[in-house]
Amino acid sequence: MLEDPRPENAANDTLRRLESMVSHVKSKKEVSLEFMKSREYEQMIREITDASTLHEQAAEYISDSKKKPGEFTLEDYYALPEERRVELIDGVFYDMASPTVEHQLLVGSVYGQLQGYIKRKGSRCLPLLSPVDVKLDKDDKTIVQPDIIVVRNRGQVQEQIVSGGPDLVIEVVSPSSVSRDYIQKTAKYMAAGVREYWIIDPLRQRVLTYDFSVNASPVIYPLTEKIPVAICHGELSINLDNYRDLL
Repeated sequence: MLEDPRPENAANDTLRRLESMVSHVKSKKEVSLEFMKSREYEQMIREITDASTLHEQAAEYISDSKKKPGEFTLEDYYALPEERRVELIDGVFYDMASPTVEHQLLVGSVYGQLQGYIKRKGSRCLPLLSPVDVKLDKDDKTIVQPDIIVVRNRGQVQEQIVSGGPDLVIEVVSPSSVSRDYIQKTAKYMAAGVREYWIIDPLRQRVLTYDFSVNASPVIYPLTEKIPVAICHGELSINLDNYRDLL
């Protein structure tokens, strides 16, 4: 298991700066559309993640179409071969890497705890695992496949797609998805009305959680700590450390 070389207090200092910058903003949509797309926000995320680059290359799309990245739509997405795993964000395709064993164990552990809680409560909430298509925007240029989602309104769930922002979205970061998970998707999920967003980063041994209904800045946890689920009103905390027993 790789250790995060950065001191934890350095990341926390950056988060405190982030909190102070967004605390005066009344509209969370404004934060999403303005600050979260700024170079300053990107630099803060770079400090938190210690990532040398936060830019990903668009996936190659081969067809008879003369469209360029930024112009692709759901029609192009569904024209791809079924075995091709990509996400479409603002008209740009991004390849999705095959998940590692550690990635799968983390996702399975979190999903199992969420599903167990929902069953015990007799809730109508629906937990879903990737691959499931989530259409975030009213336009037809964005469709993503989060690792885990929880949806309260089952009317959002159709046969092949979830329309609109889920209540909870969880992404497990891979080396190829740092920019998408930390920057692009954060802004997209907030704008789409997602209530809570988790970024689980096994490489850096930490988790960032956003409760967009309360604050636009994240809370940072070590991977070894139990993490409360905001949409469960403090009744459930996820133990991420137990997946290691299977490694």
